[in-house]
Amino acid sequence: MPLDLTGFVKPLMALLHVFQRERHYKVQLKQQEEARRKEALKAVLDALAATRIYVAGLPDKYDRDREYELSELWAIAAIRCRRTLESVQDESLDKMRYWLDSIKWPQSVVKEKGIDLESMEAKFRALVEEK
Repeated sequence: MPLDLTGFVKPLMALLHVFQRERHYKVQLKQQEEARRKEALKAVLDALAATRIYVAGLPDKYDRDREYELSELWAIAAIRCRRTLESVQDESLDKMRYWLDSIKWPQSVVKEKGIDLESMEAKFRALVEEK
C-alpha cells in the first residue's frame, strides 16, 4: 500500500517559508548593521579630516567658529558610533568637549585620553581593517 504524503506537503511548505523569512531577516539585519558601521566610519573620517585641516593652520590663527564646527562633527561621530563603533565613542565625545571648551586642554591630558590626532587616526585605521 503506497504511503500518501500529500498531507505533509502543506505543513512542510509553511515551515520552509518560516525558515526562508528568518534567513532573509538575518541578511537584512546584517546589511543594516554594515550600513550603520560605514556611516559611523564616515562620520569619524569627516571629523578627522576637518580636524587635520584646521590643525595644519595653527598656531597662525584660532577660529572659534571653526572649533564649534569641529565640536559638532565629533558629536555627530560619537552619536553614529553609539551602536557600531563603541570603541571610539568615548574618544569622539572627548574630542567634542575639547573643541567646545574655550580653554584648551594640556597636551598631556589629550595624550592620556588618547584623543590626539595620531592616536585617533590609528584607531580609525584599525577599525577600517577590522572585519
